[in-house]
Amino acid sequence: MVRYAVALVSILTIIGCTPSVETKANADGSKSTVVRNTNGEKSTITQKGDKAEFSDNKGNAVVVGGDKAPELGVEVMPGLELEKGSVIAAKTDDSSSAVAMFKTEKSVDDVAAFYRAKLGSGVSESKAASNGAETATFTKEDGNKTISIVIVKGQSDPKTTVNISYNEKLK
Repeated sequence: MVRYAVALVSILTIIGCTPSVETKANADGSKSTVVRNTNGEKSTITQKGDKAEFSDNKGNAVVVGGDKAPELGVEVMPGLELEKGSVIAAKTDDSSSAVAMFKTEKSVDDVAAFYRAKLGSGVSESKAASNGAETATFTKEDGNKTISIVIVKGQSDPKTTVNISYNEKLK
């Protein structure tokens, strides 16, 4: 497999398709790598701490990690702690999506009550318990927006896990 990759790179170099790569340190302490192909298309990867951002000149972007919750379409319950490295957010010209995972000392019922009130009517809800674990799920579709919340309290983890995902169709 490696020899095929080397051959492909060699062929692309010979026919003039070698991308240019530039890496620089930014004033905020982050590091950016910019890759430009011969067609003028540009992709940028910026990394700082545990957060990485990938973007292109077409407006597409992905963010992974970080210490801030992205736009999730619903208020984050006070007292939820964002799990390090759990954030993923993406944006294209026709959609925006994000997911984040949180932990809390609160019970599944307490978290479920908060989100039941915040999401209002039109919510699909389910609850299950098995082998000492509890789960509650909520899904709300409202036009071009979908919010999904999964609340889990396992028997081996003393904290409750809350996963929130959000998708919005922009076109």
